Amino acid sequence: MNRNRATDHSPALNPCYGDKLWGSWGSDARLRTSTLLLLGVLLLGAQGCTTFSGGAGYGQKENSDVINRIVRGQNVIFISAHPDDEVYVSSLLGFAADYSSGTILCATAGQSGGCFLAEASPLTLGEVRTRELAKAAARIGVSSVVYGCKNGISMAHPNGTAILESGEQAVARWIAAGEDKETAEQAVARWRGECPEFAAQLRKKINSLRPCIVITFDPEYGMTGHNEHRALSLVVQELFNAKEKKNRVSDDVSLFYVIHPDRAKPEDLRISSAELTERGGRDYVQNALEAFAVHESQLGPTGSPGNNQALADYRHLAETLILRPVQ
Repeated sequence: MNRNRATDHSPALNPCYGDKLWGSWGSDARLRTSTLLLLGVLLLGAQGCTTFSGGAGYGQKENSDVINRIVRGQNVIFISAHPDDEVYVSSLLGFAADYSSGTILCATAGQSGGCFLAEASPLTLGEVRTRELAKAAARIGVSSVVYGCKNGISMAHPNGTAILESGEQAVARWIAAGEDKETAEQAVARWRGECPEFAAQLRKKINSLRPCIVITFDPEYGMTGHNEHRALSLVVQELFNAKEKKNRVSDDVSLFYVIHPDRAKPEDLRISSAELTERGGRDYVQNALEAFAVHESQLGPTGSPGNNQALADYRHLAETLILRPVQ
């Protein structure tokens, strides 16, 4: 979510969802945290963003095929753009950890995000967020890998050091750097220069875990409108559609997009965490939220008003996962 995501999180503050428009930053910790988490959506997701009136068709198709495949031993891979993106699929990843295995493959370390931790220095923000992702993954019960792509084109500190940065400062920095203007295609081109081996590394890792279920963002909206979410989807698409077999992922790998409920279609799959809990015997929603809470650089310290509000805002996404079968 982040970074630019600070990117990205809450539908409640994202005008792309036709809900609340962001209001005053004020001094309230909940507003500061939620807005910083979502500013990336407002700035980076504004390109081509459409207002939606609600999830027509949402929930009309219950489908347990994915669950059954996991129970039979298929691994689950979530390909994310930033640390904390995994919140969208953490319930299913936790379930996979109990029956097969789960893996988070993260393109960037979230270097361009804001930071709510005053004591994080002298670590870089990328180091802080990579550690948070590893901790969150361990709480879920899965593994994580962070690749060498860069998040955004600006950092709060010239050397990337994690320094306390207000929401206003982060927004001003992103705008000054032109991050709100970068398209998904431009982000892909930037990543190819920064990390030319990224696609090949992804393909190799995916094929090493087959047969498996791969989940990532859709290319049109990227769950939140974030340009790097959509860029990541384009990279993954290329891996599945490459003409030469050596450049494609294996044929026994299935691809799904994670979809926001407001954009769900009747043919999308609806995975209920209640069903996961009934079959797996533990509370996967609670597990997902506890894992999300460790992203303190983006949410504030665990137990703080901002962190607690973020957990409340994202609970509904942990309770029901919408997947769109691709291939």
